[in-house]
Amino acid sequence: MSVANLLPLTHVLTRSQVHVDYKDSLPHACQLAKSGDLAVLRALGTVVVQTTRDKFGATALDWAAGEGHLEVRACLSVRF
Repeated sequence: MSVANLLPLTHVLTRSQVHVDYKDSLPHACQLAKSGDLAVLRALGTVVVQTTRDKFGATALDWAAGEGHLEVRACLSVRF
């Protein structure tokens, strides 16, 4: 790699140059539902799971359904 290819230390990245995956910033309850981790979701408790929403307003139930975790979705629908 040549020195010409390196960015100067003072270079500022613009928004379009930085990629942060939206799913990396999900609240804990939404991440657990997305991954299908029912045991830990149960341990979090009803209030936390019911009130947690991502930045677009989706709930843990929405994430479980979207990822195809039917058992998690069914439990969240009934329990919460």
